[in-house]
Amino acid sequence: ATNRLVWDSVAKLEFAQNVLASAEPYLSKPFPVWNDSVYKLYYVTGARDQTDALMRSRQVLLPMLVLAECVENKGRFIPVIEKVMVSYCNQPTWTLAAHDWNMDNFKGNFGVDLHAANIAHQFGQTLHLLGSKMNPKVKKLALQNLDKRIFAPVSKSLTNPGGQQWWLTTTNNWNAVCVSGVTSAALATQTDVNVRAFYVTFGQQLITNFLNGFLDDGYCVEGIGYFSYGFGNFMLLRETLMNATNGRVDLFNNPKVSKIANYPLKSEIQNGIFPAIADCGTHSQ
Repeated sequence: ATNRLVWDSVAKLEFAQNVLASAEPYLSKPFPVWNDSVYKLYYVTGARDQTDALMRSRQVLLPMLVLAECVENKGRFIPVIEKVMVSYCNQPTWTLAAHDWNMDNFKGNFGVDLHAANIAHQFGQTLHLLGSKMNPKVKKLALQNLDKRIFAPVSKSLTNPGGQQWWLTTTNNWNAVCVSGVTSAALATQTDVNVRAFYVTFGQQLITNFLNGFLDDGYCVEGIGYFSYGFGNFMLLRETLMNATNGRVDLFNNPKVSKIANYPLKSEIQNGIFPAIADCGTHSQ
């Protein structure tokens, strides 16, 4: 955020003004409160609606607030951003209830799911963009939570094949989302060259499992919705690794990837209509 040459030019865009307009109410509006009872409803009813809504109502705010501060650069949003991050650090779990069947995460035996990977990504980007403007105690707390909730469980699973992080070797969208989120969080916050090299290798090697889930012609057996989610996160990982290695590691440098990238073009029936296969809704695009 200190690079005003970039951010002052961004501030002139309509996008930036929309972000500011959306973020300003939260200068006085309270952050959605965590509620154990609502989270645990999933274990009572088996329905995800209320539990997921609780998690996602909290998930969407941090990127908006951080972008608003980067654009405006007046420090107005820093106290709110810090409150949000502290609230996350006090939240019992970053994992969706539907992904925590035995309540392991809720009880402190942390693991990484799609939602936790996204929060890790958000924490990493926040510390990277605003770290110099934030309270050192909040920064320390955020880094401690990244370590115990994200990096330590992943590290443990890498040395224990029977560990909790099954997505390390899966071939579906979970691999791309979680590998991307973990790698991004690490490379945005870790300064030791050996640790950084470890996570570059982590991302570069483990994402091959995701690519193996596509057929040789690039066809996505998960359908267009999960293609957008999974391949979108693959592209984010590609950018993360490109930035970290000055372009030396490029996940697009693979002939199969160009075939995968053409999957939407080849599978479109007409005018934005795609086959509703696998987990796709009939209006997935």
